[in-house]
Amino acid sequence: MYNLGNAWYDMDSVKARNYFIACSQLSESTKNTAYFFDATRSLANLAYRTGNPAAGDTHYEACLGLSKQLNTAQSYGDCLSLKAYGYKTQSQLDSAMHYYNLAMQVFDTVSQSGVIWQLNSIAELNISMGNFPKAKEALNKAIQLAQASNNSIALGTTLEATSFLYGLTGEFEEGLKNSDSALAIFGRSGNVLRLANTYLSRGTLYKSMGAYNKSINAFLLADSIYIDQQAIENRSVVSTNIGVTYFTQQDYVNALKYHRLALDQLKKGIINESYLLGKGNIAEDLFYLKKYKEAEADLLEVFPVTKDKKMHRVASGMALSLGKLYYETKQTDKSISYFDYAAEYANSSGEKEKQ
Repeated sequence: MYNLGNAWYDMDSVKARNYFIACSQLSESTKNTAYFFDATRSLANLAYRTGNPAAGDTHYEACLGLSKQLNTAQSYGDCLSLKAYGYKTQSQLDSAMHYYNLAMQVFDTVSQSGVIWQLNSIAELNISMGNFPKAKEALNKAIQLAQASNNSIALGTTLEATSFLYGLTGEFEEGLKNSDSALAIFGRSGNVLRLANTYLSRGTLYKSMGAYNKSINAFLLADSIYIDQQAIENRSVVSTNIGVTYFTQQDYVNALKYHRLALDQLKKGIINESYLLGKGNIAEDLFYLKKYKEAEADLLEVFPVTKDKKMHRVASGMALSLGKLYYETKQTDKSISYFDYAAEYANSSGEKEKQ
């Protein structure tokens, strides 16, 4: 039942939850603490991912109790990583970073695989916060550990993450090389969802290179796999990136179409990075379509939240849009602070497209 829950995790959260519940009940009745812990941890993870932090916290507390019974470093590290993920889904990035680092310290004593996955998560947070050098440092360390331990899935996932990062920093040759390696790994392993994720990152890389047809084709290939695998929750990211590709080509009508589709595809009522980015993208499209009032309303709704959560990569784009909007509408005094914030990020992050 636990494996069935994992099989449905990316495709149908309701079915996955039902299998994890059944597994936890059976494990509890047979006093199989290890499986009871795994099932409870999966329920917490699923609750956090689907926007139910209260349920996630309840399951997390249960995991802590079971970890004390198991009395293993592995289970304690799993709890710390779970807590980090809970904070991440609620866009509390500093707290998430703290717990991922604690988890990494624990895993360093028992599981190199655990260290690799924490490094990937730490890199993802650093990208969101605009700390690209720190993200690269974490990913390079993860690659070294994955190669040393012959962990091909972890290696492929990390290479895929670097290809996305290299697209942001303009290191296109390195990005394509790592993307090719990740595609080869997942092609051999048959892990089609990770293969789709790699095509998604490759599309962003092509977009940054100006290879727009290749970019759209890579996104559509990823989308076809998500549809085939019933991983519908992943499709919003595809729509977002197709919208960005149209936006980069100054096709603001199609950009708006896909960005609105991306927002519609998100789970309702969850204010996370995807939602904030989606609103910011729509506002930028509206600005270039000269719908200034609508654009301003959207930006003023999400910019303060995004900035407070230290999502500097996303917030800097919103700030630039607000600066341009106020400059264009002859409100120059309002524009200066937003331009300053965007410029500070561009100078410190190393993100090529923002410089």
